[in-house]
Amino acid sequence: MRRLTTDFSKGDERPYFLWDEDVAIDELRAKLGGNDENERLRLLGLRSYIAGLVRRLRRAAAPGN
Repeated sequence: MRRLTTDFSKGDERPYFLWDEDVAIDELRAKLGGNDENERLRLLGLRSYIAGLVRRLRRAAAPGN
């Protein structure tokens, strides 16, 4: 595992908030700027939030509600 850092100028080290994933800052930048929306949402921590929101919206829109 790469060393954790709060210094985002150290592209070969791992950002402190991704303590559970071995990804360097430079790799993170590339993934966030890439075309894979699912990967971008996962890294931003939004995929599970959006999935929960969609479930709530579907329940609210269900007939009889």
